[in-house]
Amino acid sequence: MDINYSQNFFKPYFFNKCLGEKEISKIINLTNPLPFTKGTTKDPKEKLHRGSDIKWIHPNQSTQWLFDELTNLVNYANKNFWGFDIINYNSSIQYTEYTQKGKYDWHHDQLYNSNSSVRKLSIVIQLSSPQDYLGGILQLNDAYTNNDEYESYSVPRKLGLISIFPSHLPHKVTSVAKGNRKSLVWWVEGPPFK
Repeated sequence: MDINYSQNFFKPYFFNKCLGEKEISKIINLTNPLPFTKGTTKDPKEKLHRGSDIKWIHPNQSTQWLFDELTNLVNYANKNFWGFDIINYNSSIQYTEYTQKGKYDWHHDQLYNSNSSVRKLSIVIQLSSPQDYLGGILQLNDAYTNNDEYESYSVPRKLGLISIFPSHLPHKVTSVAKGNRKSLVWWVEGPPFK
């Protein structure tokens, strides 16, 4: 049983500046040759719900260092904060860019896959300096509602900041007013909650 309904069930964990500029530059260079696609949602009627361009980083020999580093951080945070049962670290990492007016409205990442696993933790790594964009704020809502009626927590806009939070937690990226917000998003999975 991996649910104890402690207050941490709805709380994020932050690694402050875990990725340095050298590692961030390496990630950007890694993603440069990859093709962009438009970020989509499961519901085709919600085209205005999300405005971003994405690329996928798949596990291979040249990217394994990144997967290994993130796995270590996830394991540390999970052990000390949630204690979720995690069994799958193999999903690809999403590189995302939000340009002017780009956004992602309230949503959650919890997704059930065909192999009966569920996304348990979401990992967001900020790859842009705060000076590179205006707006584009990652907000988390621990009231478990997909609206702005309840107070949300705005994640600091800090280069290299790593946020880890339960995938069932509603979150959004506010509209970018100017510039380009770059980030990585990754999910780790486990068996359905009991």
